[in-house]
Amino acid sequence: MGQKLSSMEFYNSIASKYDKIYSDRISVLENIALMEYLNKVRQDGMVLDAGCGTGLILDELNPMILPDEYMGFDISQNMLSQAIQKHPDYRTRFIHHDLLQQRISWVNSFKNVWCLYGVLTCLDEAGILEALNHLYSYLQEGGCMVLVPNGTRDPSQRSSTVHSKAEVQADYTLMDLKSWKFLVEGLLGKDADYTIRPFNTVADYTSADDDIVLEGLRHDLDISLNSLHGDVDCGFFVIEIRK
Repeated sequence: MGQKLSSMEFYNSIASKYDKIYSDRISVLENIALMEYLNKVRQDGMVLDAGCGTGLILDELNPMILPDEYMGFDISQNMLSQAIQKHPDYRTRFIHHDLLQQRISWVNSFKNVWCLYGVLTCLDEAGILEALNHLYSYLQEGGCMVLVPNGTRDPSQRSSTVHSKAEVQADYTLMDLKSWKFLVEGLLGKDADYTIRPFNTVADYTSADDDIVLEGLRHDLDISLNSLHGDVDCGFFVIEIRK
């Protein structure tokens, strides 16, 4: 499906089309369910939006998150430009930064660290582990980190993703449930306080009414996969880590 680009090149190339690509029915319903969930687990204090893209979190949760409560970063300058255009009051709260570079001034600075919709899985497995280390270091005691990597379902086979619609492509990493448990427990220890949930287990496959699809997405986010020894077919995993 065409040439492969680095993540930065890929998202720079599609930034002006990104929001339109994700305006489809399933993506809109996913956003509603996920933002409701984030509001439930959000702690009082600063939010770090890792891989903020075009500013989805602010599209959905502004004005519940004020400028002095928010910091977003992305590797794609073009995606950041779109975010600033949509949210000029947050202009100084968007930073050009790489997940693989630790920002020492952010260590122990955020009660909420969110990394959504496959941002982590733009990296290879070694990069994912390094990025997790950095993101966890930014989290304050009593804080909550939410990661939403791609699940077991190949995004190039899902009709509602850039990987199925863009003329150019970038590499991404798919990991199963066992691998994510191994990674989190390897980083934080077997007594780590975390929950892994599925997200979009059936929404891609149904033509049901929006209300029914939305309830299914909400139901996914009430499920814990921690004790499951097999695997699950899902568009994303939602990994909630408490410090």
